[in-house]
Amino acid sequence: AVAVVSGEESLSYAQLDSRSNQLAHYLRSLGVLPGSRVAVRLDRSADLIVSLLAILKAGAAYVPLDKAWPSERLAFVLRESAAGVVLSHSDVVDDLPAFGAVLLVIDEETSRIAGQPSSTLPLDVTGNDLAYVMFTSGSTGEPKGVCVPHRGVT
Repeated sequence: AVAVVSGEESLSYAQLDSRSNQLAHYLRSLGVLPGSRVAVRLDRSADLIVSLLAILKAGAAYVPLDKAWPSERLAFVLRESAAGVVLSHSDVVDDLPAFGAVLLVIDEETSRIAGQPSSTLPLDVTGNDLAYVMFTSGSTGEPKGVCVPHRGVT
């Protein structure tokens, strides 16, 4: 059955599971461990859905980055979230501020990611573990990180 449709691309549930498992393994090879935070700056696409699911499968939490944000806000959110990895596409990578995180450009690493196992990573995530961090505008004008655990999503 079809799980994701984005433009001309569609993924079945089996393909979504396989691709997200491969990316989860690749993220682990980059040092992403349970409790890590991974920033994501991707357009709405199949890659976005695969990436979010892979981050959760690796036991990490995702930090969404809006393409419309100015570089100062991006830098602030990256610093405050302590994201160790940033996922992006090559068409927007130049817009990202310099930051000490590992930059994973999904469309440039396709073959390396596809070479990873499609098996599920062993994982012990509870409802109290962090699922994502959403930055709001904040009443002071500085973004505030709202931490959402798995129980808040499921």
